[in-house]
Amino acid sequence: VLPLVESNNPERIIERRESARMCWDACAQLDPLERDVLIRHYVYDEPLVDIAEQLNYCRCHISRVKSRALSKLEKFIRARRPDQILEQ
Repeated sequence: VLPLVESNNPERIIERRESARMCWDACAQLDPLERDVLIRHYVYDEPLVDIAEQLNYCRCHISRVKSRALSKLEKFIRARRPDQILEQ
């Protein structure tokens, strides 16, 4: 958690907005299943097993879809911000 002063810093706010926009732009490059899996898992905190069940796939397939999507996102973001190191 950032201190209140740092979290209200206008530069930090702009940086967070730019990062969020880049993430959504990157998500737009994914196929619909990849995007659906990532949004449901990371935004709505749904377990992969539940996503798989609701979409009529096995959990292993959804896990591979998630991994493939994350790899695509990483490549997209690295291509646009090569000077930034992505956190692991």
